[in-house]
Amino acid sequence: MELQGLKGVIGLKENVFFQRGEMKVTARNGDVFLEQANKKLKYFILNDDVKVTENLLDANGRPMVRQAFAERMEGFGQDKIVLSGAPRVLQGKDVMKGYRITMREKLEFIEIEDAMSDVQVKKDENKKKEN
Repeated sequence: MELQGLKGVIGLKENVFFQRGEMKVTARNGDVFLEQANKKLKYFILNDDVKVTENLLDANGRPMVRQAFAERMEGFGQDKIVLSGAPRVLQGKDVMKGYRITMREKLEFIEIEDAMSDVQVKKDENKKKEN
């Protein structure tokens, strides 16, 4: 870790790990930018082999694990993160890919720019029997 106090930047090198709530993030390196006036977190950037793992509840209140992979992650505010560099999200049985993916902590909903999705829909076994 390298602190550049006058610039308000913290450089993170080699095997970066952080946890916030149910979200765990790993990357090879990154930078944390602090507000000049009060030295609070402004935003952060993580680079190279970013992996995000989060335990959350689906729309029905059941626990699920969401995993995301990207080359770059930018964090804004308290709960918004943006993944870029061939981002991919595994959520339940769904795999989502796109140019840029925006996620929010504790929410199942994600935003995908230029989506490439592979969503598998379960077939209703009762309908097979009826036909």
